[in-house]
Amino acid sequence: MAYKNKNKIKKYTLNNNYAFEIVFLSVGITYLISIITLRWISHFDGFNYRLLSPGTFLIYITLISFLQKSCLLKNNEWMKHFLVFIALFSFLLNIGYRSTDYLLHDKSYTQTIYKIENKYEDINPGSVIVFPENHLNYLRLDLDFAKPYYTPYYKTQEKWSNFIKRIDFKENIYVNTNIDLKINRFHKSVEKKLQQINKFQLYKLK
Repeated sequence: MAYKNKNKIKKYTLNNNYAFEIVFLSVGITYLISIITLRWISHFDGFNYRLLSPGTFLIYITLISFLQKSCLLKNNEWMKHFLVFIALFSFLLNIGYRSTDYLLHDKSYTQTIYKIENKYEDINPGSVIVFPENHLNYLRLDLDFAKPYYTPYYKTQEKWSNFIKRIDFKENIYVNTNIDLKINRFHKSVEKKLQQINKFQLYKLK
């Protein structure tokens, strides 16, 4: 039975002029639905919108291939020029413009790492960093990191006073105030505390 079905699928693929597009479109849509559903349930943010790229890319390839086989692309030179323009514009915007912006404003990876290392070079091992930069996860393995509980990753928003009690077992606690808190995720007491000490980039609590 499986052998017959396999042959049917194979014949359908060979005989269908748009089999390639159907496969790519199906995989792309399935991928996007899966990622969006998983993100809705578990709220992971490791790669942010980048997780949508593979599925979007497959759908984009499907669209280009379909247009290539249809009369829209074969009989209209402007469509080909338009697709080339979109590709070049996307490349210049995402690679050229951003690279230039990073270089002009010292946002390169090397500059970023250099600034972070200088910022934390005098911090003793075992200290707690509240709201740490992501790069500290591998630059300073000798430090401890903490954040107040916030939604939607936790059921409740933790007050600043409760948060301090929870981590009040270390001698050195530092708050990185150079952050941008997302609206309504943290308790208002956390935002208020940061506003009180926002003139320091790295504020020592104890």
